[in-house]
Amino acid sequence: MAKKKTAGKPVGCDVGILKRALGYFIDYYAGLIFISIPVVFAAGLQKQDGDMISLLSFTGGWFYAAAACSFLFGCIYFFIIPLYIWKGQTPAKRLLHFKIVKTNGRDVDFKTLLLRNGLGMILVEGAISPLTSTLRQILVYFTSYDAMAGWMNVGLIITMLSIIFMVFQPNRRMLHDIIGGTLVKVKETPSL
Repeated sequence: MAKKKTAGKPVGCDVGILKRALGYFIDYYAGLIFISIPVVFAAGLQKQDGDMISLLSFTGGWFYAAAACSFLFGCIYFFIIPLYIWKGQTPAKRLLHFKIVKTNGRDVDFKTLLLRNGLGMILVEGAISPLTSTLRQILVYFTSYDAMAGWMNVGLIITMLSIIFMVFQPNRRMLHDIIGGTLVKVKETPSL
């Protein structure tokens, strides 16, 4: 069955580029703040200078505790909330009234979010999720910086290509949407 088109977009792909970009911007920075809470808390306990705090400013047990908590906070924001609290919605998507759904229109499940957000956004695109920065810092702690800088640069290029792909594709799907088998669509609000 062919999809009906509305204003040049397939039905179900009804979130505009600017609204989606705004949602991404809000989620990126809100997620970054949320992920940073354990790092800032640990730095305060260690009485570190607050100018430039990162996971890499810790050693030993402090690093492991801050890294684990930071990664856990990121998983809460980008996986638990859209899976169990607001089906298919991060805080920004809820604020802007759109959500992630499977391409068949059904709600996302764990596997879908793991593919979309985990593999697609964090590992492949690499520049589109603040959780990627946390993961990079954890890997830098155990490896060399040069390897992680390469991953960051490749991720940035893939992210840019994914954005270009979304702009010129009629269904407005980015690479992480294709990997996860998802669409971003307007969430219908119940009428009063």
